[in-house]
Amino acid sequence: MNTFSQFDASDWNLYLNTSNEFIVYNPSKTYATDFNFYGDVDQETKLLDIKNRSEKRINFCDPTCGFDEAKWLNDDVLILVGSFIDFDYYDEVTETSRIYAMIMIVDLEHRKKNIYFNKLDFTKN
Repeated sequence: MNTFSQFDASDWNLYLNTSNEFIVYNPSKTYATDFNFYGDVDQETKLLDIKNRSEKRINFCDPTCGFDEAKWLNDDVLILVGSFIDFDYYDEVTETSRIYAMIMIVDLEHRKKNIYFNKLDFTKN
């Protein structure tokens, strides 16, 4: 992972106060995630180092994907849940594409992230 970028104290406090709807803290409040940076079209998911007032990008999604929920399992493991739109499977009748569930697990202790997609097509059952 890349190095954290540093905030000054006033910018850091403003950031935490204006973004708190999408900021989820780990149990000890040493880290947090902000999973709605960039707003409506694109989505950047950030890891926030609370003590050092710094951030690091965990993931970036264009309009085809995004995370809706975040949950810390403990101080080091974060789970993000969202969806991925697969435009390769466009249905001209319904004018829709397939949407798959997506889960990302971030393990800070081992410095890993894994993304899982559920590509089962339940419409065929």
